[in-house]
Amino acid sequence: YDMDSVEEPGGDIASVALSAGTPATNLRIRRLDASSGATLWETAQPVPGSSEIPSIATGGGTIVASVAENYGTLSGSNIFGFTWVAAFDTQSGNLRWLRGLQDFGQQYTYSSAPVIDAAGNIYVGYGTYVPCAPPSQGYCYSAQQTLVKLAGGDGSTLWRFDNSNFDYNANSLGYQIFPQDFALSGD
Repeated sequence: YDMDSVEEPGGDIASVALSAGTPATNLRIRRLDASSGATLWETAQPVPGSSEIPSIATGGGTIVASVAENYGTLSGSNIFGFTWVAAFDTQSGNLRWLRGLQDFGQQYTYSSAPVIDAAGNIYVGYGTYVPCAPPSQGYCYSAQQTLVKLAGGDGSTLWRFDNSNFDYNANSLGYQIFPQDFALSGD
């Protein structure tokens, strides 16, 4: 399955991987000793639906894992998705908080790697399609890219920025909903 890993400031390695499970896929988060490769701790979190490539970040005593979760198929009419984000204590592996980021009517979703700032806050970007009109007015979807800033301590939303200005039905060439990489600058 898919995986991602990152080197911590102290040199150890944090990794995340998807593994098949019943009744759900598991997201396995590990912290490894860089010198020996020994597992310092490992935890598994069930993530329902069909997962995209997981991502991981570390900083400020926290390891953050994220993955886009989807139900249905990309070409199907009965699809929806969300972005799964969880924070773990770097030393113990204990779960600090878990969030599902989702908007009403959100469809197939892609997510970027999380970023942790110097204050310990987490940024997660995701791209999706959301309804641009009530169902009674017919089906209309707008491509949306979202960047969310989450509080490191409890995962609450501090702010979000949405970029949704394309009508899926009127755009015959399609619109790229994959979130772009982003970088933090300054304090």
